[in-house]
Amino acid sequence: MNKDFRVSTGFFRHHKTIKLKRRLGLAGPYAVLALWAYAAELKPDGSLIGMDAEDIAIAAEWEDDPQALVETLCEVGFLEQCEEGIYHLHDWQEHNPWASEAKERSDKARLSKLKQFNKAAFLECEARGIDRLTPSEYAGWKDYRPATAGEPLSDSPATPDTPAGYPVGTPGVPQDTPGGHPRVSLAPSPSPSPAPATQEEEKRASCEASSPSADGDTSRPAPEQPETTCEVEDTEPTPEAPKKAACPYKRIVEAYNARLGQYLPSVRELTDKRKKHLRARWQSNPERQSVEWWDSYFEYVSRSPFLCGQKNGFRANFDWLVNPSNLTKVVEGTYHDQAEASAKGAPKGKQSVSEKNRSVFERLAAEG
Repeated sequence: MNKDFRVSTGFFRHHKTIKLKRRLGLAGPYAVLALWAYAAELKPDGSLIGMDAEDIAIAAEWEDDPQALVETLCEVGFLEQCEEGIYHLHDWQEHNPWASEAKERSDKARLSKLKQFNKAAFLECEARGIDRLTPSEYAGWKDYRPATAGEPLSDSPATPDTPAGYPVGTPGVPQDTPGGHPRVSLAPSPSPSPAPATQEEEKRASCEASSPSADGDTSRPAPEQPETTCEVEDTEPTPEAPKKAACPYKRIVEAYNARLGQYLPSVRELTDKRKKHLRARWQSNPERQSVEWWDSYFEYVSRSPFLCGQKNGFRANFDWLVNPSNLTKVVEGTYHDQAEASAKGAPKGKQSVSEKNRSVFERLAAEG
């Protein structure tokens, strides 16, 4: 749990703070600081999941109309609402990286603690590629011990809370938890292990068992049986569901740097957090599942003087552009002067996007 969070020395001089003060008085900036303190302690990733306007007002220690507070915070840019209706603190992870990664640090520290108290459990986690543990997962792993050869194991499959390989009756280990990981037994198995019979093989075996004896034994003649015909149905394999195309993170970042590198901060590190946001945007809409779409998007951004820092001192960056609510506003033309964007084309030094992709964005802008 965080005990502090970062506040810029320029917070009170920032234009968003000044706008908020003009609309709500001094209680406005105070509400922002109170909300940030609440998030650092209880919502460290900056996502206010499960919180409506009243909940946010309580966290911000706001005494007046909750809806007025939330609408004003969204209007000036301290708060934003994604397509799913969840509120997020604007650029929280960028401005407070230490606070936003508190849970991840705690989970990793919990795995290090497991190494001190139960090395066998730690090595099993390491073998499975587990690099962090939640409190409930730690509770399941701390009493783990591997089964010895010939020792019966629990019939329950393993879960993150209940690792596989527990001997039956291990104290403190639930034996009836539904599982997710494959069970692991250290006892030797028959070699070679018999493969389970398929449905087709079982039908053929049934037919052979019902046929008269053909081994030449006449001491006990086989009873007459009606002639039967065994048919094995030809079943076609069920077609697999088409797999989603993998998100080409590196190529999208290269398109961003190529299109916007001279206007906006270049991306130098492709972090897990950036991959997560890109993957979410990639999967949310089939139209976005091509590098050409993203190249067109970044080219469209390059035609906005506002986004490129040529007006009012604001300048977008990669993380801002892949934020869900910001991306929607960009493609709807919120930050573009329509006459300027269509007449002047791409800024100097940039190649124009293909007519096909340009028409997509201009259509979206017109519909917005």
